Amino acid sequence: MLFTEKEIQTAIELKELGLPWEPQVGHYIYDRESILPQDSPFQEGVYYLLDIECFYEYLYHDLEAFQEKMVWLPDWEQMRTVLKSLQTSNKTIKEEIVKFEIFNKNEERLALYQLCAENLRNKQNK
Repeated sequence: MLFTEKEIQTAIELKELGLPWEPQVGHYIYDRESILPQDSPFQEGVYYLLDIECFYEYLYHDLEAFQEKMVWLPDWEQMRTVLKSLQTSNKTIKEEIVKFEIFNKNEERLALYQLCAENLRNKQNK
């Protein structure tokens, strides 16, 4: 799976806005500090968690350090789950996608990231 630069930057913003994340097998992550020594089989800095312990060993088997240093890159389904947990309606998601004609641009995942960022910002301002 490829992530655009916009998606990676928005995922970093989501992290900074406090997006909750518990690393699990099946998550994509972005190593923005180049901590992991092996080359990525995807694009530079993007990894897929198959064996979490393998990744933890580079951060002294410390889950908190891992969460602090890595950026979660949710896939489409994971982001929909996050939006649901933020009480974002399917109607709102559909309106956002239609508003930006996302299907024609193949940027639906980015729209979901941006909608999530907006929800997190609104949550902080309350």
